Amino acid sequence: MNSPELMTRRRLRLRAIYVVALLSLIGFFNTADGVVLSVVLPKIKPEFQLSYSQVGLLSAAFTVALALGAIPIGVWADRSSRRLVIGLGVGVWSLFTLLTGFAQNFFQLFAFRSVVGVGEASYLPAGMALLADHFGKQSRGRAVAAVATMAGLGIGGGLIIGGVVGQHFGWRAAFFLAGIPGLGLALLALTMHEPPRGEAESAGPKVVASPETGLRSLLGLLRIRTFAAAVAAAALAQFGFAVISFLPLYLSQKFGLSLSQVGALVGAPQLLAAVVMGPLAGVLIDWRARRTPRAAVEVGIVGLLLASAGMLVMFSATSVVVYAAGEILFLFTAGVTVLATPVILQNVIAPSLRASAGSINLTISRLVGSALSPIVIGVVSDLLHSNLGLSMLLLGPVAFALAACCLAMSSMKRDVEAMEASWSARQPVLSAETTVERAALVVGRA
Repeated sequence: MNSPELMTRRRLRLRAIYVVALLSLIGFFNTADGVVLSVVLPKIKPEFQLSYSQVGLLSAAFTVALALGAIPIGVWADRSSRRLVIGLGVGVWSLFTLLTGFAQNFFQLFAFRSVVGVGEASYLPAGMALLADHFGKQSRGRAVAAVATMAGLGIGGGLIIGGVVGQHFGWRAAFFLAGIPGLGLALLALTMHEPPRGEAESAGPKVVASPETGLRSLLGLLRIRTFAAAVAAAALAQFGFAVISFLPLYLSQKFGLSLSQVGALVGAPQLLAAVVMGPLAGVLIDWRARRTPRAAVEVGIVGLLLASAGMLVMFSATSVVVYAAGEILFLFTAGVTVLATPVILQNVIAPSLRASAGSINLTISRLVGSALSPIVIGVVSDLLHSNLGLSMLLLGPVAFALAACCLAMSSMKRDVEAMEASWSARQPVLSAETTVERAALVVGRA
């Protein structure tokens, strides 16, 4: 290997590491920001004299705005600079998180949280698409795992830090603390290297932007069997994940636990699962990827089935010890789906449409899971004579089992080969990359 190629490999590796590190930090504050409202609601509700319906609307405003904003922002990311989309999105959600701390009434809270949702819709589809062009398919699992691990830590960190700050310095200070770091990260996002689409593929063109993002192209994605299966699985898994939003209420009713005991019982295993299982799942996916293109699907199916079993134990347990064992099994396996879905999408979708594909997945999973699940759980609980535990037992494990069935219906090997053949057959498009960089191997390729 000559010296210019060696220097190029090192430069590309450093660029890729920088992108992963920055997206991981953004992911931490992304999820931390999302949970700050829930942890300080006990202080906001009496100050603004909010009804429970208004509290529900605040949560819905964020979720629905994120879901509806995802697809147009994903199309924009495929057509233009992904780092610009990420930087603007991070800046918007951070600014309006900061402004939430100045809210004086319910309507201002509702408006600010809605804009925060739109801003956060930019991060995941554009970020995953950018990662896919820095890492080949045999190392994408670890790259996604790094981002997902920090996002998991953000949930726990947001609950803990937001609670402490809100308790001692007031709920407004919690939003100030959550919003300020993102303004700096927004500027740093603009410094990330923007490789051409297809840079990490073994063959095919390298294109600066996609001219093909339109309604026909988006609908065409749903005809890809593995994509449709992965999106359905993600939506069902998100439905199952949303069940745990009722855990504090369930645990206090079932076992008579205090709020601090509930927080410890749920929060500690979640933080541990994020630290341990996130990286481990990424390594496992990449290890299997050396042997089969179905790696992410296989790991995802196993994780979903074990998560379903964990939920069965959780909601049929008659003691805290048995419940805790089921919860640990659930938390340590359910997170695998967070990794599997984006890796599947990156491998079966053409580089020019990856942000759009990610945005479709985000929209469907949020609307079906985050928005619909709490309503269904509440209705079923009422139909079962206010039996919340039975409702969660019936709905949670079934959602994860059905998600596994959806993944089992995928045709990963065929769809990966079809995407690679289609992409390699395209005519090369001139990009701003140098001849040396085009000739160099991208991090993780082969």
